[in-house]
Amino acid sequence: MLALDKERSFIASVPLGPSLEGIGLRYGGVADTGSVSGFRLGPFGLSPVVIGNTEPKRICGTGYLSLLDALLRTGFLDATGRLASAPVSPLAARLLGTVERGAAGWSLPLPGGMELAGADVEEILKVKAAFSLALESLLAASGLESRALARVCLGGALGEHMPETALERLGFLPQGLQARTVAEGNTSLRGAALLLTRPELRERLVRWSSGCTLVDLAARPDFTALYMRHMVFG
Repeated sequence: MLALDKERSFIASVPLGPSLEGIGLRYGGVADTGSVSGFRLGPFGLSPVVIGNTEPKRICGTGYLSLLDALLRTGFLDATGRLASAPVSPLAARLLGTVERGAAGWSLPLPGGMELAGADVEEILKVKAAFSLALESLLAASGLESRALARVCLGGALGEHMPETALERLGFLPQGLQARTVAEGNTSLRGAALLLTRPELRERLVRWSSGCTLVDLAARPDFTALYMRHMVFG
């Protein structure tokens, strides 16, 4: 949702899917004890940050985004999510040397016996494309540029624990917006609780919704071309 003021907003809906939370990916899972919530780059490779300081068992959404951010920075991956054709750093060369290839595609071994598959990267790239296309379309409908936004609010736990600068580097957000992005936590739960405790707000909500303009992305004849243009990181 892009809110111009208290009465006017533009809204869009895109299928971000559970892969943004790590669900459905080869080693994906919820953020719980044993989940990798991030990756650090070191001279010898990648080291996981594990919730509960235990052995890594799975990778949650922030872990995957942190991992892709690190691999893009080293030059292991290019902007399309494919393996780099030539390593641009010694660390990228070291990581590329560990890649396993098979009928299902390539995979990168990770600590804890886990791995990152090329198919996982593609799934996350689809989510990124939907996210950035929705934001671009809302801005276009409102006639605004991203630099005009006062604040970007992210709901949910993912926004609250997002790796610093990863949204901008991966291309979810245009350059310059990360500094104006704030995590709002579980807004759905707080909103439901607010309506239960203050039912008089329902009428205000109904009035507000009448001022919302739907931006139907899938109805655009050029949707597929636009979506494919966003299928890049950064």
